[in-house]
Amino acid sequence: MKKLFVGLGLGAVIYIGYWSYQMYLFGRGVQEDTKRIEKLGLPDTIVTNLIPYRFIKRTGEDYEFDTLDYHSINFNYIIYPSGELLKSNKSQSFKSKLSADKDITKALFLKYSDGIILFYTDSDMETSRSYVESFTDSLEKRWVAIIPGFNMGKPLIKNKYAYVTAIGFVGKLNLNSGEYEWKYENLYKSDDHSYNSFDQIIIDENNVEFISHHYSAEEKSKVIVNDKNGEIIRID
Repeated sequence: MKKLFVGLGLGAVIYIGYWSYQMYLFGRGVQEDTKRIEKLGLPDTIVTNLIPYRFIKRTGEDYEFDTLDYHSINFNYIIYPSGELLKSNKSQSFKSKLSADKDITKALFLKYSDGIILFYTDSDMETSRSYVESFTDSLEKRWVAIIPGFNMGKPLIKNKYAYVTAIGFVGKLNLNSGEYEWKYENLYKSDDHSYNSFDQIIIDENNVEFISHHYSAEEKSKVIVNDKNGEIIRID
């Protein structure tokens, strides 16, 4: 019996230790984001509640897209592959439909003002593009903006603007109107695969740097744009 209690006690210690370590990692990530905010002088909206990317799950020889979900304090949100959007809790539920006409492959969630904004990508395994769509708190549509391409990157949020990327594309989007302040397309270079995707966005004084890591070589390419007037400063 003594050995049984010792075993149970050791198991409990290991279990508690494991989840304590996970919370430590989560806390460290939040601290690193906070330090970056303080360094850049950006508002707290840079730390957004995002739906993690969900990859396609394979069933036999066919591809099947998974649902995407986000759990807030008061509501649960679910995006189905068909584009159906559901918001619910124990006493209320709201439904809407995303503007995409293909299966939803990945999405990001942002609580903004008195509603939500979704950044997402659709695909039929042959063609694909990305969207930014704004909804009221009751899931009524406000506006939708197109990001012309796949490989949508994690947006950088600053005040009422989202800096967005996809293959060969960078832009600054007004989150109140859904209109682009400026945008650049056709940046992808087929010879060395530059700007296939963007991995990092940095705001440095008056300029915005969109950084792309080459997946075939240990190199980086940058698109640097003047944040105010939208003029390109540099393209590697």
